[in-house]
Amino acid sequence: MWKVDLQTGEAEHFVDVPLMPAGAHRLPGDEDVIIITCSRRGGGDFPKDEQPGVYSLNVATKEVTPLITRVPNTEEVSAQTVYGPTEKRFKLSELDDTNSRPIALANDASISGDGKRIYFSESYVVDGATMGGIKSLYQMVMLGTTGRLWMLDTENQTVSLIANGFAFTDGVLVEENQNGPEASVLLADNAKFQIHRIHLSGSKVGQDDIIWQDLPGLVDGFHRDAEGRIWVSIIQTRTPQLVYIHAIPEVKPRIMKHPPLIAPLDSTAILVLSSDASKPLWYTVHPQTKVTSIPSAITGKDGVYLTNFSAKTPGLHRMDNPFTQ
Repeated sequence: MWKVDLQTGEAEHFVDVPLMPAGAHRLPGDEDVIIITCSRRGGGDFPKDEQPGVYSLNVATKEVTPLITRVPNTEEVSAQTVYGPTEKRFKLSELDDTNSRPIALANDASISGDGKRIYFSESYVVDGATMGGIKSLYQMVMLGTTGRLWMLDTENQTVSLIANGFAFTDGVLVEENQNGPEASVLLADNAKFQIHRIHLSGSKVGQDDIIWQDLPGLVDGFHRDAEGRIWVSIIQTRTPQLVYIHAIPEVKPRIMKHPPLIAPLDSTAILVLSSDASKPLWYTVHPQTKVTSIPSAITGKDGVYLTNFSAKTPGLHRMDNPFTQ
């Protein structure tokens, strides 16, 4: 991980963390702690003893601590399935080689307002899962059913399966409840171009609503700004070929035998939604030039900061905030 001085524009190597950090979020109530999700990147070379999972980083001491690197063995399902927070809950102390497995790919996370519960997406479950690369591409095209959402309770030291059977779970965003614990979370099913609201309490606990579908591309991350708006990063927009492949599923096995036939996606985008995610407020799409693939868009005092998931043009980029101009 790197540290950037926004006044001087200079960057410095800050700390080594396991594998590749995918998501990074401040822990509410403790400004010295960042919660990070770590996974392998397609084409990368990583130490074999480092494990995907959720870690905490102490900014003051640079100490990295694993919070969870194994999850319980759970049944495979063939359709999107949602559970209440206590329906499939397991104690971390009871997980071992007989009843659990290593996390395949920890993608993104979101933390409850009291800092006690961490929701994280396990995008898909196969041996050697990576962010990007051929295994990830296979899930995108074939629309698997192994994507999961987990809830880690750091106070009770338990982990709960919240959602299963999704194609490619990605961005997560806790929706705070003024009268108590969070009532729902937003979850992106990246490969299906959907955003779901997962209900955690009330009459709809254990259910979900598809609040956005047929989105213009692959939703990667969420960020709520100081005014409550939700910034949705669309790492890649859809192409006519991808639309055709999903409309005619019988061509998929033939396409996947020759992956170079899949046309590269050529644009990346940002969508801004209202605080309840019901209304689009702003949208911008960019051809793949300097910023080729935006996995996160984070607002700051001086603009919007964009990370770039690219081996050719990596780095941190900035654009003006359209709501403050």
